[in-house]
Amino acid sequence: MRESYAGNLLIAVPDLPDTNFFRTVVFMIEHSEDGAIGVILNRPANVKLVDLWDELNSEIAVQRDAPVFVGGPVNGPVLALHNQYMHSETQIIDGVYMTMASDRLNRLMMDEGGDVKVFSGYSGWASNQLENEVAQGGWLLMDAQPNHVFGSPDELWKSVSRKVGNDIMLPGMLRGQNFGDPNMN
Repeated sequence: MRESYAGNLLIAVPDLPDTNFFRTVVFMIEHSEDGAIGVILNRPANVKLVDLWDELNSEIAVQRDAPVFVGGPVNGPVLALHNQYMHSETQIIDGVYMTMASDRLNRLMMDEGGDVKVFSGYSGWASNQLENEVAQGGWLLMDAQPNHVFGSPDELWKSVSRKVGNDIMLPGMLRGQNFGDPNMN
């Protein structure tokens, strides 16, 4: 197996044929030889945290006025990415923790401080499926930073696509310089 993609962003290429992932940025939570799991960072649902917690019959009064995010096409447990170590179950990268246990999620929702994104559903890949999709050019990879996870989802795909594009330009190329007619080579 290749190096783990956990802690990376998967950036959908513009012509990715799977409509579930059109212009998405997926934060990879887990990746092993058994498969991979991530959540879509830039797909807010039309559901607010307050409404989700009411639906879960929680007796917790959620104070956060934030959307729930569609983590992907696979139904699964509610999970939160956050920056609060005291409520964490797993650290994904420096400054980003994951929580799925209901008691920890409830405590996290009562705590008004810090950054939190809550996801319903997730993105999953079988063994070697993601590696094949990356090898075929369906995804670009980039190291994730907390600002990618907790920042605004509105321009995330454009900004990280641009960053990856700049990073993979041929060494020595100067942006904006005219290199002449390539047919003359």
